[in-house]
Amino acid sequence: LIVSINIQNPLELSPSMENIIENALKKMEPAVLAATLGTCANKSNKKRQLDDDDGDGDGSGNIPSANKIRKPNEDVNLYSGWKVPSNKYEIPTISTSITPELFYKEYVSKRRPVVLRGSLEDLAHLQKWTNQYLKESIKGKVMVEKRAESKASFGRGNEIPMSFTKFIDLIESGDDMHYLTTQDVQADEDGRPDLMASFMKCLKNDFPLRPKIVGNLVPQNINIWMGNNKEGASSGLH
Repeated sequence: LIVSINIQNPLELSPSMENIIENALKKMEPAVLAATLGTCANKSNKKRQLDDDDGDGDGSGNIPSANKIRKPNEDVNLYSGWKVPSNKYEIPTISTSITPELFYKEYVSKRRPVVLRGSLEDLAHLQKWTNQYLKESIKGKVMVEKRAESKASFGRGNEIPMSFTKFIDLIESGDDMHYLTTQDVQADEDGRPDLMASFMKCLKNDFPLRPKIVGNLVPQNINIWMGNNKEGASSGLH
């Protein structure tokens, strides 16, 4: 049995990858573990230089073992994008009149959070999204997350089906135990996922698939998130 693992950066193996390799050798003996190290360019040179660069090799070109590359339980943060510069940093607020080019250059490409203040001209139809309008427009059931108690957080995957009308009725009553979040989408015969769930298609004429502010960016998924929280709500950056 041959197990092939493609590792993009051999100097930053994660603990989970080390465990995968170790378990593969233990459970599937005899096994030949072929670790393909390096990026597409200069793959062979990377292999020859690994042991000489850190002093752990024998100079023969052999690839150092994973436990020599990293210390056990060592945390590695591979994120190299935008980071919060200080604890007192405030997210900037900008006007929606910003050009698509500048919006991409200053925020999207840098993964930098920003608050858009004002309305987008091509999203003006969203102003008619009252609860009554949504109940009349959206038919069928949705998957709604339900938490066990008011102090518990959402995101546990405990979902129940209910009609969209019933969900809106709960929201109007002040219920904060249910939360409408990302819905599953269908895939076509080639395995490509749909852009939006079926209930969202009931509203597709109310908004452009690609607002002007995003320029040439292609949308991956379109959703509605809806819920109540008596004490306010927050979410991790994602």
